[in-house]
Amino acid sequence: MNKNRFIITAGLLGILSLTTFLGAKKTVFLSSPRYKIDIACNVQGQCDPYEGAAFSMLSFSTDFEITKFGAPMAETYEVWFYTQSEDMSTAWMPGIQIHGEGTILGYSICPAWESEDEPIEAKVKKGPTPFKPWLELLSEKMIKDTASMETLHPIAPTAWFRFTTGFSVTGDELAWEYEKLGTASIENYYLVFSVPVADLAQGKAVMIDTTIDYGYETDKWSVIFTPLSEN
Repeated sequence: MNKNRFIITAGLLGILSLTTFLGAKKTVFLSSPRYKIDIACNVQGQCDPYEGAAFSMLSFSTDFEITKFGAPMAETYEVWFYTQSEDMSTAWMPGIQIHGEGTILGYSICPAWESEDEPIEAKVKKGPTPFKPWLELLSEKMIKDTASMETLHPIAPTAWFRFTTGFSVTGDELAWEYEKLGTASIENYYLVFSVPVADLAQGKAVMIDTTIDYGYETDKWSVIFTPLSEN
């Protein structure tokens, strides 16, 4: 099974369509209003001794507190994040990555099998505990490399994001064992999505819902960008 997801979604997730950037002029973008970003996922999996999922059910939510979007510090990006310190005592600092807070809301771990007739139930050894997701902006090169097999269409300037749950390699957030068989832990989930730069510049709310079907598992994602008052 492959739980390291790398999914591309475009706009409200119709047919994939990526920005070419070739010959396109950059628009002048100084700063957006402040935003709060929430990303959540609900997983439904099939427990199977051969090609099953790790979870029959998993739900998690993440939030990224106050950020702005502004002019990029490198030409290969459409926008960069701008953030302040928690006490808001510093200037808005540019960057391509922000970190958030994540919570595992619920889960049900699939059993393992010594044979088709002998499922072995999981025994949780660690967690669930909060985790530290991150959200990064992707450069035009990264998007082109990712979409090397797709047809590229010139569209309006678009900011591309990659979300990562940020689970640790040691499985501190959620780990379990199967008696006589060994141990396992939660693995990272990824999502790539896009938002029109014009929507960010105008302070529009952004809502993206998409379902990714892997056959053995279905992941339902929700992405919400909420503009905040400047007061």
